[in-house]
Amino acid sequence: MQENSGISVAILTHNGARRLPAVLAHLAGQVPGDGLSAEVIVVDNGSSDDSGACALRNWPANAGMPLRVVREEKLGVAWARKRAMAEVRYPVVAFVDDDNLLEPGWVRRAWEVMEANPRVAACGGRHLPPGGEKPAWFHRYHGAYAIGAQGIAAGDVTTSRGYLWGAGLVLRRTAWEQLIQGGFRFRIAGRQGTNAGCGEDSELCYALRLAGWRLRYEPALRLKHEIAPERRTREALRHLARGFGAGRVYLSPYRVLLGGGPRTLPSHWLGALPQAATAVAVAMARRTVMQLRGRDTLDASVEQEKAFGALQAVLSLRGRYAKTYYEVEELARKLAEGPR
Repeated sequence: MQENSGISVAILTHNGARRLPAVLAHLAGQVPGDGLSAEVIVVDNGSSDDSGACALRNWPANAGMPLRVVREEKLGVAWARKRAMAEVRYPVVAFVDDDNLLEPGWVRRAWEVMEANPRVAACGGRHLPPGGEKPAWFHRYHGAYAIGAQGIAAGDVTTSRGYLWGAGLVLRRTAWEQLIQGGFRFRIAGRQGTNAGCGEDSELCYALRLAGWRLRYEPALRLKHEIAPERRTREALRHLARGFGAGRVYLSPYRVLLGGGPRTLPSHWLGALPQAATAVAVAMARRTVMQLRGRDTLDASVEQEKAFGALQAVLSLRGRYAKTYYEVEELARKLAEGPR
């Protein structure tokens, strides 16, 4: 059932039983207030632990919002997000990852921002770093972990930044429905279990922009992104970088149509292959030079992994490479013709 006023909070989780109690404790303390209706939906994305049961156990009976659990077997943040949108009751949907600790008043503020900005399809906030020990390089790559500010100040970031992180993303349901009616489908699955896929949140934002919607940054929406220690390693960062590189290939058609990418793309995957292979060779050479000079190779390794990810994506697409561009172009046409 869909209702005309209120906010749905969707928690996306995969094997999150260890992390969910803290997330739910921060959320349960939120009081929407002033008659604002709210609900919490936990989307269990193919977990093999007891994430769903854990969520039900840790939700207080006297919380100001009801909680229910749904399961999505197809692994991937994109599919979990899609399932959430099929389940929500309210016109504003806030996505919370299973390591996001919301500050007091977050839910109410998210709803107020969307109410005050009817042309905004999606809004994101400021994310604080995790507690505990962090490697010396962590501050250089905080953006890769969806940590920090998403703009200089509160306001429109549609063209200045162009995208928002999926963690803590607040989405207008009517904008999502417009995308679906126009034929939108995710081409990037995002994180799949322990596979650090990247870019589904950017893909969603780019599609919203093609439909004429706006993106907004609201620093008052603060949450702590409690990245697990095992994700703060060099190996995890390199794995993440490879996902970003692959995502860049899938996002290229959107960027071209939005004016933020190259004016043309190779019309065939065999045309894109030499570019991708050259980027790998250049990145490997830079890393080798750094190594020979006895310098830290982390930054060069990250660039190398991005290049490898892009090459793998081109090889994976092969005959679908050009088709992907034309599909996004057709989506843009349908969205431009559709109702606002």
